[in-house]
Amino acid sequence: MVLKIMANFEQRQARYIGLLSLGILILLMISLWQLGLSPVWLVVSCLLFAIVLLLGYRRQKIQLMQVLARANWQLEAIFAEDFNQQIKAQYESGEVALFEQQLIALSEHLHRHKSRYNSQIFIIYQLIDKLDMPVMVFDQDHSLSYSNNAFEHLYHQPWQTMKGASLDTLQLTCKNDLWQFTNRNLARHWQLHSSEFKEREGQYVLLIASNIRQRLRENELQAWQQLIRVISHEINNSLTPVSSLAQSLSGKMTVHRDTQALHVIKQRCEHLQSFVGRYAKASEDLEVSPSVIALQPVFDHVVQLFPEQRFKLDCRAPRCMADQQLLQQVLINVCKNAIESQQQPHTDIVLSSAYSQEKVVISIRDYGAGFANLDNVFTPFYTTKHTGQGIGLTLSRNIIEQHNGELLLENTVQGARVTIILPIPVDNNSH
Repeated sequence: MVLKIMANFEQRQARYIGLLSLGILILLMISLWQLGLSPVWLVVSCLLFAIVLLLGYRRQKIQLMQVLARANWQLEAIFAEDFNQQIKAQYESGEVALFEQQLIALSEHLHRHKSRYNSQIFIIYQLIDKLDMPVMVFDQDHSLSYSNNAFEHLYHQPWQTMKGASLDTLQLTCKNDLWQFTNRNLARHWQLHSSEFKEREGQYVLLIASNIRQRLRENELQAWQQLIRVISHEINNSLTPVSSLAQSLSGKMTVHRDTQALHVIKQRCEHLQSFVGRYAKASEDLEVSPSVIALQPVFDHVVQLFPEQRFKLDCRAPRCMADQQLLQQVLINVCKNAIESQQQPHTDIVLSSAYSQEKVVISIRDYGAGFANLDNVFTPFYTTKHTGQGIGLTLSRNIIEQHNGELLLENTVQGARVTIILPIPVDNNSH
């Protein structure tokens, strides 16, 4: 459109010059025809005619330059995405008026497009914030530009505190578009997926971390549930008739020793059936009814069950979101293990709660022998205790994970620590 106006301007300029030349020729022809006119009149007439034409040309040029200046200002505002700046139409008709109208329409169209784009970006980032898997955005210099709240799953602090951090700081590496964690613990538990995108002339990388451990655990749990269903079915089908026959025969026996042997057989059948039933329950989904509960009464209840054990309580996080009965069962299992691992009598067990990164962290700290084998501690039926069945910690982890929480185990310099991470109360008034 600007080129068209400039072309029209050049055409008008040529037309004015042509008219000027034509006028001069006409005056000369008249003067030669009449021969009575003085040369002065001829010169004055030509000059006046030329001045009028030049003034008209200059006026039109000034108006055109003003239009182009306003158009240039509007285009610069559009380029800068500043849609608060808007020119006002100065002409009502003609090509210049059409140009102004089209420029204003272009600005309004781009403004609407930008508003829709900003709305879509806002919705996308809102959705990303709700995801429970870490999502990170890196700029063209591979510096952290944005992340969601799940960033804390990796680095245990809000992403805002590490905005602009380099790959080395975040323990990441990128070679041939392959992103990996340099930290062995993170690399063992998290898998990275990346993709590139452009925004406002900038090149960015979207990095998503998925929890391998959680997926493997889900597959493991499904496998164990299937195995337990098969084992339970086969064992129950075998034990039920054995137990029934033992009970029937015990009433017909006259020798006390034989009666006692049949009674032992019946007891062992019932014990094995109970064992299989308990583990089947440990592997299945539980009915979890979380609510805002007070932790101090829960701690007090657990402590009262072990009157001979000394506890040190530190309840700095007074409330959490949990099913009270199930949480009590977990704490009882963990505290029982801690007591059984004590090497010296009358040693304190520290039971505490605190807030950390919008989570409630419950810690059970003992000063016993610690875990003999952390790699197999959650393996079903695995136990280092003579009277243990290898179910307690597996059941406890299942309960906590169905609260959308975590149960972590670690050996310390002296003893062990069990950490339970649970959601913070929704009302967030417990701080």
